[in-house]
Amino acid sequence: MVVSVEGAKAFETSVWHWVPNAADTGAAGEPDPSVIPADVPHGPDEDCPYTSVVLARHLCPKDRDRVLSVILDHCDKSNIVRIATTFPSHSILESFLRTALHHQAVRSPTAWIHVPTFSTKTARDCLLCALIACGAFMSPVPAAQTMGAAMPELILAFVNALWAQNNALTRDLQVCQTYALIQHIMFWSGSKRRMEIAESTQQPLVTIIRRSGMLAVERGDDLTPPTFTDGPDELDRKWREWAQRESRIRLVHHTFVHNAQISMTQFVNPLMTCSEMDLPLPANESLWSAATPEEWRACWHASGQSSHEPSSQVSASGFVRQALLDAHCGQAYAEQRRPRSALAPAYAIYGLWDSIWTYSVGTTWLCWDNLQFQAAPLGLSPRQELLVKVLEDFGPQDTFPTARNIARLGQPVGLEKHPHETIILIHHMCLFLFAPLKDMPVFAGKDGALGAHRVHPRLQEWTQTPAARRSLWHATQIFRHVRLLRRAQIQNAVIVALYQASLTLWTFGIVAGAAKLKAVRSGVDDTTTLTGPRGKEFRLDGEMSSQVESFVALGTGSPTISTVRRGRDTVIPVLYSPGAMMDAAVHLCTPSPTQHSAHTAPSFTRIVTGLMEDLSKAALGVGFA
Repeated sequence: MVVSVEGAKAFETSVWHWVPNAADTGAAGEPDPSVIPADVPHGPDEDCPYTSVVLARHLCPKDRDRVLSVILDHCDKSNIVRIATTFPSHSILESFLRTALHHQAVRSPTAWIHVPTFSTKTARDCLLCALIACGAFMSPVPAAQTMGAAMPELILAFVNALWAQNNALTRDLQVCQTYALIQHIMFWSGSKRRMEIAESTQQPLVTIIRRSGMLAVERGDDLTPPTFTDGPDELDRKWREWAQRESRIRLVHHTFVHNAQISMTQFVNPLMTCSEMDLPLPANESLWSAATPEEWRACWHASGQSSHEPSSQVSASGFVRQALLDAHCGQAYAEQRRPRSALAPAYAIYGLWDSIWTYSVGTTWLCWDNLQFQAAPLGLSPRQELLVKVLEDFGPQDTFPTARNIARLGQPVGLEKHPHETIILIHHMCLFLFAPLKDMPVFAGKDGALGAHRVHPRLQEWTQTPAARRSLWHATQIFRHVRLLRRAQIQNAVIVALYQASLTLWTFGIVAGAAKLKAVRSGVDDTTTLTGPRGKEFRLDGEMSSQVESFVALGTGSPTISTVRRGRDTVIPVLYSPGAMMDAAVHLCTPSPTQHSAHTAPSFTRIVTGLMEDLSKAALGVGFA
């Protein structure tokens, strides 16, 4: 297949293809501070719940020495002089620290470091170093991003040395927070070598969380609730104790989510399952973001909490288990049982991942005459139907093309209650239920032409099923909600969802379009054009409609999506237009020529966008739109 040959060339430079060589060493990838400009932006670039708290975090020259000491102790000897003489000033490091703390305040979906109680004086050297690396990694300055991506390997060596010297430190919260930070940076760095290291070093933190009992909070670990009779010192003590405990809870949830994201990105088995997540879900954001003990006490009593007894709180395991039981009994998840945390739905959706992954891999592996792909909206397999029902309950009513949702057309959908990232996650999960996502990179050329030939028959059968058309619906809905995000938000898990959605549309267009292309060119088929079947056009990336339901069930109509080209709206046919679909995804990640943006996309985002551009060219090069 010519398109797979061209796709193989595209994958050679992607993050999903790496062949190590002797030049891929830690020393070669160590930070080069000399290229960082002196005018690095200082502090947060937007408001957060406690901007004044973030801006009040200062670094002194001694703090710079602490960070530099960690780097020099573990860098290659040949780089010591260069790093020591060009390491950034404490004011630049301070700006990186503030950026990282700001990220923990508003950008991180699972913030696990409590900014109001954070102090550079009490922070361990490794945590301070990791936060500065995180801030540099998130900087709009490319040279700073490179430095931030290079520092975690040295910090990882420092942490390993700490644990070797004193194994009790494996239970230290700050050291575990450090490990989580460097895992996050390394996996999303866009460096093939570092991504592999991050994937292979997940297990230590997961094991520590399990062995330390952090997956379940004991009743004896209760905290005394704050009262209005508490003096300043007593209230401050209670606040800090609560912040420590909540930080542990959030660290576990972050690790769980990060592990699921790695699994979804790399198509590997997850290391953690929802069944073991018996600790309480994170507390309300108002409690977490309270900047002072007094504000925290006021939020505590305003939320109606009288105690902090774990048995009175919902866990991710209990939340998902109850949702599955309700779906099994044909009931919608009761609104009054939903946890108060705004992040609870996202945790619950990730809690379904191990079940979704097992189903996806199992059906593809067993491949009983491809029956797993012959499911219609009214005839899903029992396990698939159960998972779909739960996802439907977690999302807005127009997330799924079902008869129940069609009957509710015209009613408010309540999108304002669901962050776009959460809706993208739901549709991404659905892609794994209805599309053979693991086969698609292989068909596109990841494993060469032989791999493409191996999976082609299975994909051919899949394109003829309602499951394939439903996959197109979920893929275009990901486009719809990514379009509503800021450019700076299209990174990490979001760019992976967009890439896999565009690859679904691209694969369908190539596989289903190959026979159509031949038939149309020969004049044999006059019921179909090169851009799709003849019929009434409708938006597949819009709101729910009866036309969407008919298309998914029967394949009727001509679905389209809307994109912006040269400043104007353009309608693109979905079927048999793989190049245009991939190009539309690239457009979502790329600022327009007239749009000035000070934000430079992270390396991972740029590499994935480049892969999508190459796949678009590959489709266009063999005659597809």
